[in-house]
Parts: sequence; structure tokens; C-alpha cells
Amino acid sequence: MRQRILPSLADLLVANRHNDLPQRIFEHGSTVVDHNNRRSAAWLCAEATSGFERARGFAQRILADLGLECNDVRATSEGPWLKGRGAAILINEEPVIEFGEIDPVVSAILGIEAPMHGGEIDLERIGRIALDPVHQKPILPSHDGDRNLES
Repeated sequence: MRQRILPSLADLLVANRHNDLPQRIFEHGSTVVDHNNRRSAAWLCAEATSGFERARGFAQRILADLGLECNDVRATSEGPWLKGRGAAILINEEPVIEFGEIDPVVSAILGIEAPMHGGEIDLERIGRIALDPVHQKPILPSHDGDRNLES
């Protein structure tokens, strides 16, 4: 089982190096974090306009579309990010999206000549925070066993 989705997306970009740019890929699926299964999503883009600002824009747009504010943005050094070009957005002191500009050294190792940016989203955390726009209840149940959203 994988801990992150981004490496799978990088493998896909490597396999598609022969295709023209820009390339933007997205995936959602299961990951394992601290011995717990989680739902995550990620994006990775290889394009001339890639950069930290672009990654931050993607992250903020996702949260805005879910009705969530993203005022708490903190620098992170974890991940494949170029030094000083990675961040996480926290809601209620919990990181919900990590994003950044991929270090060009990583791109070179992969044989990808274009700048890249990407991010990974913790769908479990966002699902507990974001409200369903119709019912005004959390999108995901708060406990693993509580799956009835109709009550």
C-alpha cells in the first residue's frame, strides 16, 4: 500500500514524456498513513508555467470550491518540493493540502525537462470539515463506523 499518490503520478508523467506539454494529471485513491487507511487525491502538472504560485492557486481553488477558507498557509520542507517552495494549508490546525513546486533535481532524475508543480489532498480531513451544500452536514462521517449520512 502506498503512503502518497504523487510518486504514482510522477511515474505516469515519466511514461508519457513523449507527449506534448502541458500535461496535467489527477488521481484519487487509498493511502496508508500511520497504519490507517485514508482517502487522498493528488495532482501533478508539467508545464512551462509551473511554479509555487500555480500550485498554491490549485490548492486554494479546491478549498474555495468546497466552501473552505485557506488562511493558514505554512511552509513545509517535507516532500519533493524545491527548498522554500513547498507549503501546507491547515484548517483547525490540521494539514489538509500539501503543495509546491517540484525540485528540478527530482525532475531531472525522472527525465522530465519541464517545470512541475503538484499537491496532495487529505480527503478524510477535508470531508470532516467541509459541509454538504444541500444538507449542511459534513461530507464524510466523523467516525469510521458512522456511514449513514441520511440521519
